[in-house]
Amino acid sequence: MHSLLVLAVDLWLSQTKVVLPLQVSFVGMTEEQAREKAQEGGWADKVAVQKTSFKANSKALAEKESEGIAKMIYRCD
Repeated sequence: MHSLLVLAVDLWLSQTKVVLPLQVSFVGMTEEQAREKAQEGGWADKVAVQKTSFKANSKALAEKESEGIAKMIYRCD
């Protein structure tokens, strides 16, 4: 089973730690929704996306759930 965790975070408004089970599909906006909101707000050039493999996550390895990615979408200013 492949897992995908997508976090859309507005770091300007919130500095929160989120701990979620690996089965979660997504939290917040999709990348497309974030880019649309950024375009409307005039800061489209500030949207950034980072991805990491669950193979680099010790919790995922301990739970034998190392297939999949985590993707974070954020405003980088």
